[in-house]
Amino acid sequence: MVRCAERYYLQRMTQAEVGRALGLTRLRVNQLLQRARREGVVRIEVTDPRKVNAALADRMIRRFELQDAVVVPSRASDSAGVMPDLARAGSDWLLAHLDGIGVLGVGWGHTVHRVVTHIGMRSVEESHHVQVVPLLGALGDTRPEFRSNDLAKALADGLNGTWQPLDLPFIVETGELRDSLIGDPAVQPAVKLWDRLDLALVGIGYDLSRSPLFRTPYFGTGELISAEGWRIVGDLLSRFFDVEGVIQPLPVHRCIVGIEIDRVRRARVVAVAGGTEKTASILAALKGRLVDVLVIDSRTAAAVLDASGS
Repeated sequence: MVRCAERYYLQRMTQAEVGRALGLTRLRVNQLLQRARREGVVRIEVTDPRKVNAALADRMIRRFELQDAVVVPSRASDSAGVMPDLARAGSDWLLAHLDGIGVLGVGWGHTVHRVVTHIGMRSVEESHHVQVVPLLGALGDTRPEFRSNDLAKALADGLNGTWQPLDLPFIVETGELRDSLIGDPAVQPAVKLWDRLDLALVGIGYDLSRSPLFRTPYFGTGELISAEGWRIVGDLLSRFFDVEGVIQPLPVHRCIVGIEIDRVRRARVVAVAGGTEKTASILAALKGRLVDVLVIDSRTAAAVLDASGS
């Protein structure tokens, strides 16, 4: 009976193949398999992935002291493969938690863009009294995921809210120029909203060489080599952090036109990130308490917990 069950359930042989291997009729194989189930030699268990994901989310909340976590099924191991489910879950979470949100800040990147796009496809009928503001200046790039004002407008339209543009570049040559631009009266309507920020929607970057900084004339190979000395594993709003989630004092940070990390941390930071290639960066962001709410896929969540020793 055991040999019959092993071949059928573990070796994935058909009943006819099992019969030939053991010199039994197909009817006899079927009878032995039924007996194996009755006597507990074989136990068939159906696992509800929703319960598994809920358990992973609970572990993430407890381990990293998060305010909330959402874990979606992993249909792939990389960020591109899990993106559709992450975008849907991120938009679902956001739409369910808009009560009391007056100012919503939005970052940029592939994941944030997909969340915003998904909200725009939802045909939200209810009007939300929320103002959306970019958290970074605009990058001179044709790709929609890096056009901060377009993202803010699309998110506001999807929520039937309002938005305030930030008509500034993403990065400038010096910190002094950055401060001057931020202080310009023309952009104060957006900058002042940063002090009233209730919630920030962001992604988590994982590869310094993939940063939008490399699409500017102010950050090249020399700066990359210098940054690598800081043990950089990821970034939040283009501020780079080490394996402990500590934002490192890279000179380029002074030149980035956007909200400061200390300022954004006064709000509720919602990060949508997944793909096992981001395990180290997500873990570091959690260790550094840079994130309050995390939307992640199950395979990456398990990898993060395992890497944390939990």
